[in-house]
Order: sequence, then structure tokens, then C-alpha cells
Amino acid sequence: MAGKHFRIKRYGDKNRPNLKFVVRSNVGGRWERRFFETLAEAKTYAAQKEIALLNQGTEGMKFPTELRVMAQRAAEQLKPFGKTIAEAAQFYVKHLAAESRSIPVGQAA
Repeated sequence: MAGKHFRIKRYGDKNRPNLKFVVRSNVGGRWERRFFETLAEAKTYAAQKEIALLNQGTEGMKFPTELRVMAQRAAEQLKPFGKTIAEAAQFYVKHLAAESRSIPVGQAA
């Protein structure tokens, strides 16, 4: 069921006897392992990841989940104002640049 990127192997570890299978993957040069109690769970996970890889490509799979979640939350916060994450970033970069050029009032006088 799993394609070439996600391989299912039997797993045995006396410290974790309930975990019987591992799904190994190497997407974008980074090895990952995910452990499962049943073969069915491992096959389902591997199949879902293969589909995601086909849909999103390697770049999408390498994009950190935390950053994806952060972007989604930021987009939701900006939505009522009709603004995008790109617009917010541009605004903030301009703000930081202006702030870095400012000097204390005593020094300006």
C-alpha cells in the first residue's frame, strides 16, 4: 500500500512491547520514524503520507508543521481586516527599519 517514500517494517523493542510496526521515511533528505501498534495503523499512516507527498510535493512536506499552524493562525487574525500575512510582514519590516533609524529625543536636540 505504501509507496517508495514510506516503508513499513516490523519493530520490536522490549521497552515498548506494544509498538509492533514502524514507518520509515526519507523526504527531503531527512529520516523520520513513526511507531504503531498495528499493521493497519501503519499502512493507513503511510498511505496518507504518500498522498500528501503527491499533493504537496517535497517542499510542502518539509515545511514545518509549527510554522504552518502559525501561518494559519496569523491569517485568521488578519482576515477581519482584509489583510494578508505578506502585507503584515511588509508592514512590520518597515516598522523595524524605521525603529532602527530612530534616536532618543535628547540626542536629537
